Amino acid sequence: MGGLLSTKGKNASEWKRLCNSLNAQLDSSPHLTYVKKILSLSYLDLPSYLKSCFLYLCVFPEDHSINCARLIRLWAADGFSKRKQGMTLEEVAREYLIKLNHRNLIQVAQIDSIGRVRECRVHDLMREVILSKSEELSLIQTQPGYLTATDGIGRHLSISKRANNSSMSVGNFQTHSIMFF
Repeated sequence: MGGLLSTKGKNASEWKRLCNSLNAQLDSSPHLTYVKKILSLSYLDLPSYLKSCFLYLCVFPEDHSINCARLIRLWAADGFSKRKQGMTLEEVAREYLIKLNHRNLIQVAQIDSIGRVRECRVHDLMREVILSKSEELSLIQTQPGYLTATDGIGRHLSISKRANNSSMSVGNFQTHSIMFF
């Protein structure tokens, strides 16, 4: 990021413009291509059981604060957490969340009085990595508006900002869950 900013003037509005267009810059700027590759290494280094949990985070809209109790229940319900001796699926899922936090792959947004993470979020740059990996694997499809039968496939669908006059037809999808925001 420092290398990219060094190519810009010392004008605050120019830096703000860059920040606002960071997602597009990720794919087009040679300086940021390295950032995306480095962030992808964090994903590639995850054990397989954490990869799907991590990719699942893209069902939540950008800059959305994620309720951890809800996320843990979703992971358990969707089969992302595996049984361990003496632990419930939710306890295992909480353990996964803690591991993602220790790897700095999620940002803590709120902690309760006993030190547990109550809300988290995903950094915009990391979300771009998650989106591209999940699209590549057809795990999650995110839609800014509505779905039609001709849209792509995804085991999990996330739909945000659904227009009032739009309709939805999921046709012949092999979809496990749909989330509306």
